[in-house]
Amino acid sequence: MSEGYVDFKVAMGKWKTAFHHDVKGDLSTFPDTLSITHAVEGVDALLAEALQTILDLGKIERALHEGGATLANQFATLSSRKFGKTLNEVCDNSEWQAKEKKMIQEMIRLFLTRKILREGGWDVNYGRSTSDFSTGKVSEGNIQFIANYDAWKCIKKFSVTPEMNRRTLAEFIISYSITLDLRFETYLSRVLKLVELEKYLTQNPGKSASVEELVAFLSGKELSTIIQKISTQVAPQYQSACVHTLRAYAARKVLKEKGLFVEAIQVKSLPGWKRVVGKRK
Repeated sequence: MSEGYVDFKVAMGKWKTAFHHDVKGDLSTFPDTLSITHAVEGVDALLAEALQTILDLGKIERALHEGGATLANQFATLSSRKFGKTLNEVCDNSEWQAKEKKMIQEMIRLFLTRKILREGGWDVNYGRSTSDFSTGKVSEGNIQFIANYDAWKCIKKFSVTPEMNRRTLAEFIISYSITLDLRFETYLSRVLKLVELEKYLTQNPGKSASVEELVAFLSGKELSTIIQKISTQVAPQYQSACVHTLRAYAARKVLKEKGLFVEAIQVKSLPGWKRVVGKRK
């Protein structure tokens, strides 16, 4: 039996939070596993601020809405050549190497995909997202995440200063998100019986289906019933959080097959990506 703790602290502008959870049994219960999600809440908002300081994110978002405001229209625009051209123009920085430029573009697609889905009622973050910050700057401060027990030793510390390259902050956020997402998914499958959910997800319309068809599949009564049933495996006070995380888990699986950027792990141009990802257990 593992014993230790998960500790998370952020003191940065609008994002101030502190969370400590004592672990007994290698995160062997849903409340234990849920503790990881607290460390990813607010990450999308911080990524937005980091991106806004190094490029014109507003121009990109305006281009995204030119094709219409519906979910289908925005995703069609996101995959269009015209939008790709706008993305190239905004990311045209002579100081960036080709791989750095590609990484920034992947980050933007991740941010926009999650934003579109969240506004459409599908938050694919395991931790509940905060609102977008929109200040256009990143406040000074610190992020600290420590997991200290036998089955997981992890230390992520980062200090933000006025002189720091904001691309470095964006890289940290993606690396940090990958680490926590992978660990969360590993433990989620251990503490909940997901066989019925996994079986249902194999029936999804597939990558040839439209985004609207996939969202309709995810919004279906059958999936909702399955998720509600699984949530009864945990205590009543955790059932709402369980439903949220399972909806995010299902949406990630289905939409990722479509090629949409829904997970930080898809930013493969990140320096040291293979090292960060390691072996998925």
